[in-house]
Amino acid sequence: IGVSLGRDDYGLDEITKFWGYILSDARKVSNDTQKDYGRVCKLGDKIGVLMEFNESNNTLTVSFFVNGENLGVVFEGLEKNVYYPAAVLYYEGTKVKVVEHSNIPEEKQ
Repeated sequence: IGVSLGRDDYGLDEITKFWGYILSDARKVSNDTQKDYGRVCKLGDKIGVLMEFNESNNTLTVSFFVNGENLGVVFEGLEKNVYYPAAVLYYEGTKVKVVEHSNIPEEKQ
């Protein structure tokens, strides 16, 4: 789950326009690199993506939440651009339900 600069289909072996969180492995991924982040998620968890645009320096900061728990900032300083919500579905039968909006957890307000 994450954000992307494009609306293309691609796999985990070609991630150059995607910044995300690999839920099954508790890793963040961007520009073909992966590092530990967050925790392993399970079926039924609600994943939140918070994108904060900083107008003073025209950058984007991305944070993830699992069931309302803030996992912290995962990416910061991304260039001003058009970003799309994105999900890479790796396992057969995987489903994603997109909710238009949600309340921002208390600790982030």
